[in-house]
Amino acid sequence: MIRMIATRLALAVPLLFAVATLIFLLTHVLPGDVAGIIAGPNATPENIEAIRDRLGLNKPLWEQYTDYLAGLLRGDLGESFVTGRDVRTELLDRLPSTLLLVTLGILAATLWGLLLGATTVFSRTTAPAARALTSLGLSMPDFVLGVVLIYVFYFLLDWAPSPIGQIDLATPRPPDVTGAALIDALLAGQWSTVGDALAHLVLPVATMALVYGASVGKVAESAFLEARSAPFMDYARLSGLRRRTRARYLTLTSLPPTITYSGVAYAYMLGGVVLIETVFSWGGVAQFAASALANRDLNVIQGFVLIVAVVTFLIYLLLDIFYIVMDPRVRT
Repeated sequence: MIRMIATRLALAVPLLFAVATLIFLLTHVLPGDVAGIIAGPNATPENIEAIRDRLGLNKPLWEQYTDYLAGLLRGDLGESFVTGRDVRTELLDRLPSTLLLVTLGILAATLWGLLLGATTVFSRTTAPAARALTSLGLSMPDFVLGVVLIYVFYFLLDWAPSPIGQIDLATPRPPDVTGAALIDALLAGQWSTVGDALAHLVLPVATMALVYGASVGKVAESAFLEARSAPFMDYARLSGLRRRTRARYLTLTSLPPTITYSGVAYAYMLGGVVLIETVFSWGGVAQFAASALANRDLNVIQGFVLIVAVVTFLIYLLLDIFYIVMDPRVRT
């Protein structure tokens, strides 16, 4: 295992270098004039040229690239063209709220997917309903389902809080430690704020669970079917093992492929959660990056992609370790 981890870490350097180079080139071929966007529609050519010179956009592309790499080696992601703040600070302030949302979303999606897969395989009476829910989740975009849930549970039934962020405007805000309202409220012991933050998490987490849990359910269904027809399950039945024991063996055998897919889905959700954050006005790092893309804030876009790449690499490393621990065949 140690050798595997060392190999993965050694691959991280060229991988991140390739990602940094690719996103630099892509952001510099996007249409539009960054200086013109920052200066506004009424700016004079002199003002636009002054902004371009201040941001270093007048330099040759290769010189901008070397400056960018030199900054990365120092841990400097530059300054936001729009806010003027340090990009690393801007992103790290918003990252915990996004990680909290995506983590709870993938946990709920995994549990929902396991339930759908097990129901489809082992229950004849409820299998049609499970297949229908799976098809619905696979066919509906997450932002559409989010809008539907808001309409039903907020506007019609008034069961859910308003989708205006992580807590209500009238709720006392906890001291800003991580940027995630739920975690900050727990750290501060503000239990009323904790309850409000949990209420605001229900609809976005449910949206991700219903959408992404459908694909997890298909993987879980295949894993359950394969494990059920394996020779060791026939041997367990012939040996007279209790039903509960056989169910435990079956579940443990089906977990590695399901959890592996959930990890891949987690990485995908981290980059694609922008629509969920926008629908629910979450204020996380993905929504901030989407706003930066609209404003051609190149440093923020590059920093966001790098952070997603680092988190994705760590997720895949943890998945490798999990697979080795859960599946003894990998260790042989």
